[in-house]
Amino acid sequence: MTDKAQTKLSASASSDLTRLVLRFAVEIGVNTEEILKSVGLAPRVLENAEKRVSVEQFNAILEEIALRAEDQDLGLHFGEAEYIRPGGHVLFSVMMNCPTVGSAIEKLSRYHGLMVDFVQLRLDRRDNYAYLSWEPVYADLEPIRHYSEAVLTMLTATLHSLTEGKVHPVEVRFSHPRPQDTTEHQRIFRCPLVFGQPKNELVIRQKSLSWPIFLANPALLETLDQFAQKSLDKLYSPDTWADKVTHMIGKTLLRGEKPGISSIAYDLAISTRHLQTKLKEEGTTYRKLVDQVRKEIAIDYLRRAETTICDVAFLLGFADQSAFNHAFKRWTGSSPGEYRRN
Repeated sequence: MTDKAQTKLSASASSDLTRLVLRFAVEIGVNTEEILKSVGLAPRVLENAEKRVSVEQFNAILEEIALRAEDQDLGLHFGEAEYIRPGGHVLFSVMMNCPTVGSAIEKLSRYHGLMVDFVQLRLDRRDNYAYLSWEPVYADLEPIRHYSEAVLTMLTATLHSLTEGKVHPVEVRFSHPRPQDTTEHQRIFRCPLVFGQPKNELVIRQKSLSWPIFLANPALLETLDQFAQKSLDKLYSPDTWADKVTHMIGKTLLRGEKPGISSIAYDLAISTRHLQTKLKEEGTTYRKLVDQVRKEIAIDYLRRAETTICDVAFLLGFADQSAFNHAFKRWTGSSPGEYRRN
């Protein structure tokens, strides 16, 4: 993955989301002009829906609002705002028209880059529960507490809205330490709360994924789906076929799936043979790009102490840790364990 593609993919929030945050600030009596000036963000940037705000500036805006409003639970209160629920953004409109809760969450995972791209969403199913979690794309881009709490609140409110109150979390997990006062958390989530966890995570019963969304409109979903995909493609339109393939490989791996060339070609609306020809013209091969992306993701995750080598091997689609060790040594000249120690 090129440096350009990495930076563009994993370090920004949309101007739409930033405007929603600032709208909330105005409603609670905070001077937004002073905040934009303090974080070095020109107001004209937010006038263009296609513009992005750096993750550093976005986090700084949230922290400034919380400080000026003297609200330690700013994220919770922003997440409750009605205008960020279904219908307030194309992402939520897509969710609102999905047939089931599970398909709505899948669309959220697919299109969440339209709002922010510095975290990776994941839906895991284990035993009788489903776990909707997210992790920073890079270790040094850890979401701040206000953002994490806003997303968990928004997701809870969205599930409630989509199912007319029938689906709700059975447990909510936060990566940050327990605040001194959790009164607002208890009021909003009404379920067990766990802090200091490896991930920010919403836990629901797995059977809830099959719950139908009453107001779903299949015809409208198709239109919204196409619009969301075109918006995503336009936002992250790489310059070369190698960049396009690299981007798709990375997304596929981080979803826990194997990036076969035929499925990548299908997603890019090109035949496998034609894609191979395009890559050859650019001086590379599909195998080289897969290795390149795997290497970059492996190095990033090996820098995180909480991630085991076995976990990295599984994430990257290797059959076992031994196969991953062999590949990593071929890429870097050292084993994963040696790389981590050094």
